[in-house]
This record gives sequence, structure tokens and C-alpha cells, in this order.
Amino acid sequence: MVEPVTDNAVSFDPRIVLRPRSLDEVFDLTFAYLQVYARDFRRLFAFQFVVGLSLILILREGLNEGWPMVWAAAFVLSPLTEKVTLVFGGDHLFGNAPRRRLALRRVLRRIVPVFLGAVLVPLPVLPALALALADETALGFAVMASLFWPFLLAWFLYFGAALLLENLDLSAAFRRSSRLISFRFGRALTFVIVAFHIRLFFVITIEFLSRFIISFVLQLGSPLGELFSDFGSYPSVLAFFLAAPVIALARMFDYVDTRTRLEGWDLQVRFKALVSRERPSRTQRVA
Repeated sequence: MVEPVTDNAVSFDPRIVLRPRSLDEVFDLTFAYLQVYARDFRRLFAFQFVVGLSLILILREGLNEGWPMVWAAAFVLSPLTEKVTLVFGGDHLFGNAPRRRLALRRVLRRIVPVFLGAVLVPLPVLPALALALADETALGFAVMASLFWPFLLAWFLYFGAALLLENLDLSAAFRRSSRLISFRFGRALTFVIVAFHIRLFFVITIEFLSRFIISFVLQLGSPLGELFSDFGSYPSVLAFFLAAPVIALARMFDYVDTRTRLEGWDLQVRFKALVSRERPSRTQRVA
């Protein structure tokens, strides 16, 4: 039975309760945001493409390295370039005159802690990749460490956001990330797993699509390499980089939603903004 609350009654219960946002809603917002503001983010995807292509050309064509070494460099470099989208997306979300060059400068100013966080992501597999998957000890370590590594990455899920969006120092950013994760660890672990599968989807889809066009339609063979026989290819590495903006924007939205539990800001604000932006354009098309 619910007792009526009189005007003179004092209650410490919250009058407004924010509905928890699931991860699928966060990713729905990410893809909708990229669709509505495609013009603002397309150069960030082009930036990822140029960085990935430059990496391949330098290591493969310039230094004659194998694909495992290219993947090792990509695993370190992609989290770095991902932070540019994170900063740009934060400025874009809150209307702070986002600029790509300014976002890049902000990342470069914090390059040391950002680099340390980037190296942490692929750390278990780096020795095996650097040794071209030939050393059994390094390969075994990579397999064993990868079993529990997602649990560690979950604790650092918001480290980059706290470091760059709030301009915290290294220790403060780690404390902030740990505090936000402490009661949402399952969600953070799920985000890490989903982000991995999104990258995998990008890599496999673009790999098969490029092979169909180049090998089957154009009958040119495999000039760009094959992922499953050569352990790498131009399309697969480029796809890995192109997935970075999606992951970065989703991480930023999830970070903001996590802060909602503390500060009362809700992703519903952005959903309403997207709907209001879409309605005038649809009305014009109908007219």
C-alpha cells in the first residue's frame, strides 16, 4: 500500500529516477548519431583510413615486415587514433565548436599517458606478433593471458575518457575510471566483448567484400593479401582502423551515461535532439 504524501511531509526518496540505459541503446545512439552527423565525422573516418594505409605502406613496402608485425603496430596505433574521435565526439556532443585539429592536439599533449593506455590493450599478444607467431612460449602466453585480459581492460574502460574529456592526471583518471566501473563491472566487461566483436565484424566483412570484388568480379587475384592465408591484408587492417570511430563514440556515450547516475544527465536528451533534427528534413522532403 502506498501512503499519500502530504505537502508538509519530508521525503528523502528521489522524485526523478533515471531509467538505466542498456548497451544496445548506447550503440543505437552511436549509429544514429553517426548517421545524422555523418558530414561532421566523415573526415575522422578518412583520418583513420590514411593512418592505417600509411602504417601498411611503411611496414610492408618500406621495411618489408610481415603481416604479424603490421597487426602488432595496428593494435597499438588504433587505440591512439581512437582517442581523437573520443575528444572530437565529446566537443561535438556538448556543442563546444569541435575541430579535428584541436582534438588531435589535445591527444598529442597527453601522448605519454594515452600511449600507456593504448599499449595496455594488446599487451598479451604483442610478443607473439612481434616474433611472427613463431615462438611457442610467446604464443602460449598470449593465449593464456587473453583469457583474463578482458577483465583487466574493463577496469580501464573509461580511463581515456576521464584523461582527455576531464583533463585529469594519470592517477586521477585511473581512480575515476575505477570508481565508475566498481558498480557496473558486468556492463563494462560486456562493452569490451561487444567492441571486440564489432571490430571483428568490420575486419571479416570488408575482407570478404574486397576479395569478392577484386578476385571474383575483377579477376585480379590477391594483390592486397589474404587474411586467412597470409595472416593479414590491406582491407582487413584498414577495416580494423575504420572501426575505431564507432568504438570511440560508443565509449564516450557510455561514459556520459555512467556519469548520469551521478550527475543526472541522460542520453534521452540526445535522442530527442536527433528526432527534432530529423523531423524538419522529412517534412521538407514530403513537401
